[in-house]
Amino acid sequence: MMIRVAMAVSTVLLVGSIAAFLLFVPILSIATVVCLVAGLMLMFGLGFQMGPQELLPQTVAIGERTKSAAAAEI
Repeated sequence: MMIRVAMAVSTVLLVGSIAAFLLFVPILSIATVVCLVAGLMLMFGLGFQMGPQELLPQTVAIGERTKSAAAAEI
């Protein structure tokens, strides 16, 4: 019984503090922060997807030498 009362009181406090926050903070600034955080999460996820892949330099044949060999001579 005591746990139900504690959960009900904490729910009321959570909803009340969210309502007070939304009452005093403009919605545009909240939307801006949400978009920035979502973008950061997407970039982090993209990094996790691209991380395991090996990114090897591609060589292009120039005559009998490769582009990387020609650049090494310079």
